[in-house]
Amino acid sequence: PMLNAFIEACNEVWAEPVAGYASDTRVGLQCYLPWAFEPVPGEYVALGVWFGNSDFGDGKLRISHTIMRVRNWGAAIMEDSYSRVHLGGVVRDSDIRMSDLVAAKEIDTVATAIKHAVHEILAPEPVRKLMTLITKANEEEIPWERLKGQLGKLLAKEHVEKLKEYLDAPIRDLPPPGVGSDGNPLATRWWASSAVAYIAEHSDDNEAQSDLRQVAGKLLGDGDDR
Repeated sequence: PMLNAFIEACNEVWAEPVAGYASDTRVGLQCYLPWAFEPVPGEYVALGVWFGNSDFGDGKLRISHTIMRVRNWGAAIMEDSYSRVHLGGVVRDSDIRMSDLVAAKEIDTVATAIKHAVHEILAPEPVRKLMTLITKANEEEIPWERLKGQLGKLLAKEHVEKLKEYLDAPIRDLPPPGVGSDGNPLATRWWASSAVAYIAEHSDDNEAQSDLRQVAGKLLGDGDDR
């Protein structure tokens, strides 16, 4: 019922499914508006909404913004617009006795909230603010040591090392980094977010992909003044 409510709301705002996964304990689905946006000259992105849920307590029901770079399909998942901790991870079935009627009302309430969240996320004003956020993130340069300190709390060591490789030898599939006073490449917040999303896109583990995309969203959202 939750996923159906999400899909119905996406259809109402013309957002189409682009990527999804289902593991033993989690499910995720990304839907995007059928337009490209250009928040930075030469940088084209798709904007959409992400649904994540687990019926086994492995995460909470989440409805969030998602951004995808058209050049390499790397996606970032932003902060929750709607989230709900799954009771399954907190209590046992025997601890709650719920009538069918009460359960149906509960599902209807959550489904309504999901639909509302989708419409809120993809409304014109939030889209405009997200474009402004990307523009500012592209202008905000971050010394590697400071960025490394942030990444060390969010990523595995191997991923941090991979990002340093991408920064030292810029690749075509990522936004161009800035240039420091010493002439060496200097990361921007947009570059860092895009680079983590790029790593996620090349991961074979669906759940790891989802986690990395959320890190990409966090990097983009740091300093967010929305």
